[in-house]
Amino acid sequence: MNGIDHKSCFNCYFDGDTAETCCPRCGGRLRSRTNLRVRGGILIFVGAFLILLMGAITGFVVYLVWGGADPKAAAKLRAEEFKLLLAFGMFGLLMLFGLVSLITGVFQIVFGRRSRILVWAMMALVFVLVVGAVFVTIVLQ
Repeated sequence: MNGIDHKSCFNCYFDGDTAETCCPRCGGRLRSRTNLRVRGGILIFVGAFLILLMGAITGFVVYLVWGGADPKAAAKLRAEEFKLLLAFGMFGLLMLFGLVSLITGVFQIVFGRRSRILVWAMMALVFVLVVGAVFVTIVLQ
């Protein structure tokens, strides 16, 4: 093959068969459908990992809070209701980020391109996670 592949530009929506690595319209980086599908597979793995890991951690914390191994320690944990809500909120945000990552990966594999809406949703969730982490850190001090 002579290097010509179907590529697209995320910046200006250029879509065509070319051997170039830079967009002929805006100069942005062109990505091939194969490249985007591989990245989609990575996003699926990361999303599934986050969902499973945070689900397991949430389940373990729920087990501890509801009496688990030591009912006295569980009563202490339940007394810190606000902190528990903060922790479960962060767990939920991380699982939501994993879900959006999973959906984005599936989209990229199926269509061979990126979705601006899903990319912006992931960026917004990263912002909310960072702000939430700072807030939780301040509250827990």
